[in-house]
Amino acid sequence: MTLRETLSTLAITTVVVLLVVVAGLLFRDSRRGVVPAIPVGMAEVADEPVARPRDPVPNFVTLEGARLVDSRANEADTLRVSHDGEEHLFVLYFVDALETGLGHPTRVEEQRRYFGVADAQTITGFGREAAGHVADLLKRRSFRVLTRWERVEGTLRYYALILVEGDDGRPEHLAERLLRLGYARVGGMDTLLPDDPRDLPTYSTELLGLAREARTQKRGIWAQSVGR
Repeated sequence: MTLRETLSTLAITTVVVLLVVVAGLLFRDSRRGVVPAIPVGMAEVADEPVARPRDPVPNFVTLEGARLVDSRANEADTLRVSHDGEEHLFVLYFVDALETGLGHPTRVEEQRRYFGVADAQTITGFGREAAGHVADLLKRRSFRVLTRWERVEGTLRYYALILVEGDDGRPEHLAERLLRLGYARVGGMDTLLPDDPRDLPTYSTELLGLAREARTQKRGIWAQSVGR
């Protein structure tokens, strides 16, 4: 290679290197105004509310002035509620309401067989209808949450009774309403009712009666039932 060719090659190489350096500097400057992404932990997007864990108490406490919070965790029997600056997820005693999705396929299949419907989509369709009914009800009418802070095992969810203003203006147990409308079956955790003379066997019999009436009258999902 001649001296002229060597010098020409060096010049071209130098120009290329300078262009790469300048481009790098320009790219770095353009990134100065970009806010770096902040990783979001699972706790910030999970369905479980972030609140002070509560220990169980022997007697029911009443949460007055509670408010329903819109949440992807909400179902007809599982409700996110705001009270006194904190949010809690409550699960109703006495009932197993229709599932709204296919996240728990075993339970959906159990409900499908119990209610005698053709497919899982019927369960989840009526489950969403039931959840919508409850959400609308609790947003339009006053309600109270009664809880002993008894925790659903392995979660930060708590069992509760919810008393809502009924169609006749008197307080009504939400669990009873779900059974009467054909949106749930008797199941889940039970408890003695506070300030109520009925014992557990008596009340359980009444709940089964509500479920039987809904089936006979073809209310809710029972309208789609075959052979029940």
